[in-house]
Amino acid sequence: MKDDRQFEEHVAGGGTLDSPVHMPQDCREELVKLMTGFADSQLAAAAGLARVLNEGPSLRERMALARIVYEKIQIAETVLEIASTFGADISRYAAYHAWDSRVDRDADLPPARREGDRRLAVFHFPIANWTDGLVMHHLMSQVTLVQLEEYAHVCYEPLGTALRGLIPVETRHAMLAREGIAHELARGHRDMVQAALDYWWPKAGASFGARRSAKYRELRRMGLRRRPNETLLKDWTTLMRAYLDRMHLDPPMSV
Repeated sequence: MKDDRQFEEHVAGGGTLDSPVHMPQDCREELVKLMTGFADSQLAAAAGLARVLNEGPSLRERMALARIVYEKIQIAETVLEIASTFGADISRYAAYHAWDSRVDRDADLPPARREGDRRLAVFHFPIANWTDGLVMHHLMSQVTLVQLEEYAHVCYEPLGTALRGLIPVETRHAMLAREGIAHELARGHRDMVQAALDYWWPKAGASFGARRSAKYRELRRMGLRRRPNETLLKDWTTLMRAYLDRMHLDPPMSV
């Protein structure tokens, strides 16, 4: 690209790039933020789920969760390898980081990302028990699927290709969570499932960001977004409301 305007015209028409060399600096920086934030969230999610692994009611259910934990770490590695081609320093991921660190469950935590740990705010809160973890994981798997559908069309084709390849993996994670919740309901744990829904729903929904976001408009200009935050939230809410109806669960009070 000769200049930023030519780049914007290219991506506005659906064009993509195979190399970061010709991207404007601000676009490269936002892509690195996107990738490191996604990887941090996957690693923090894996660490949180691992803490309740041994609470699984059966060996088969523990194995299913162990596979999810492994694949989340693998997903983070895949995305970080792409980030490294932008010159991102990913050496910190080889050292210890407290991905299992959590705040109090009733903490008032702002949704903004934190420097050095760009996980989504929802992954700063602790999982209370096995049932709580299943519900949180299902809600966030659906969040991730909606976000993957959005970011799979970024202007940087290698990242878009990688994210499209992750959709079947995350779809399987959501399916395993649904199966686990169904087992919990069959065991008579409906009140625990409902309590977890009430707790995690607003935190999961906040992962889509602010409505009428100026940041969204900036990312759209760079070819990194297509649909606004409120549309993504609406898509997720529709999916989850349909699930609640099928399972005869009550919508959380925040809906």
